[in-house]
Amino acid sequence: MKETMKKNLLRAGVVAAAAAMLLGNIAPAQAAYQSNGSFGAVYLYDGTYTLGNSYTWTGEVVGSASATASDSVLACPASSTGVSTFLSTVGNVATPGSWNAFAPIAFSAGTKNVLQPNLSPSAQINGNALGVKTSGGTFALGVACTSNNGVTVLASFYRTITVTASTGAWVADATAVDSVGNSLPTPTITLTTPTTNAAAAGRTAGQVFVGDVLTVNKNQPAVFPADYTTTYQWKRNGNAISGQTGATYTVVDADGYAKISADVIYTAAGVSVTKSSTQTGMILGGSAVLGGTVSLSAGVSAIQNGFLELSIPTNAAASFGSASIVNNYSVTTGTLGNVQVNDTRWITTDGWDLQADVATFTSGGNTIAKSNLGFAPKVVTGSTTATGVTAAAATTAGSATYPTAFASAAKNADLGLTGVSVLNADLTLRAPRTTPAGTYASTVTLTLATK
Repeated sequence: MKETMKKNLLRAGVVAAAAAMLLGNIAPAQAAYQSNGSFGAVYLYDGTYTLGNSYTWTGEVVGSASATASDSVLACPASSTGVSTFLSTVGNVATPGSWNAFAPIAFSAGTKNVLQPNLSPSAQINGNALGVKTSGGTFALGVACTSNNGVTVLASFYRTITVTASTGAWVADATAVDSVGNSLPTPTITLTTPTTNAAAAGRTAGQVFVGDVLTVNKNQPAVFPADYTTTYQWKRNGNAISGQTGATYTVVDADGYAKISADVIYTAAGVSVTKSSTQTGMILGGSAVLGGTVSLSAGVSAIQNGFLELSIPTNAAASFGSASIVNNYSVTTGTLGNVQVNDTRWITTDGWDLQADVATFTSGGNTIAKSNLGFAPKVVTGSTTATGVTAAAATTAGSATYPTAFASAAKNADLGLTGVSVLNADLTLRAPRTTPAGTYASTVTLTLATK
């Protein structure tokens, strides 16, 4: 009796509320945004409740949110007023008027859940399903939760399928389960209102100046799960900026030579996932900030109060030894080479901070992420005449985060007769186990800023 009633439901293209009484294992769907744009995973079962991916055009097939049970419901947003199964091109999932074919169905009684929707292409009785069978191609097949009399799609659960022309036989792409939010869109930052101050005159593409207004773009598709809420957090060098939780941010003087990024925090069913933008380049146009790289030196011209200067040897290059295998990792150690901070400011004695950033290691088309470089700063004793200078904590190869602090001099410290601080760093590159052999190149960028 149960099998007969189920087949009748499949042929009718409707999931009736009465079907709920026939099944004892109805579990709620788990929201997990999919890489193909579906709002959750959809698993396909044939007329014998067997999980599968390949079917004939008229073969019996129902959808479920579970890979182990055919009666796990697909949960529509609470604001849904209607629901349909549909067959469409992937680009028209959110446009009911452009679906190739569809069939209205019903929610389970007293809920916004959909139980065992009939996903046979031949059951999509409205529209032109036979045109899909004739032409074949790639389509989306699934369930759409709607409002406004079926005009607005609030959520859609579907599989991407490939239909063979003429026979209508079809195969569904694999279900990509994403319970940790990896498929949520990655935000980007755009410069929405450039400043017109003198410092920003003649800017080049990609530069960001103090006074610019930045906007974080969520990069969501036009239709996105209605039960996701989003909040924002702007960051300076990876650290949260207090009170900056809107979609826009105005760059301030304190950001000078820092890097700005933004987090978008998605929350659904009490679970939050954070997606982070990449950082901007170092902010330009701020006051009392100096910068330099390993291959360059930069400084402030001497003034009556003295000067603050970062000195790096011309054509500076770190020194590495030969790679060796340690615990089945290729490990290479070396030293950065001495760099020098000169601070002869004897009136203000503001102190300073030195920061290091590392570029991705490259060898031809192969790369090693900078997080695999351990960076252990040190103050070179015997060459350093300033006091009050401390080296920062080391980063660990394999889990390092950059930019990172290199060294600092405290405010009102005794800088000695010349205020010379000589600094170096031990380097450890631990390559991931799958890294091809080769010689990998990178650069370390040092940034010096007054406190």
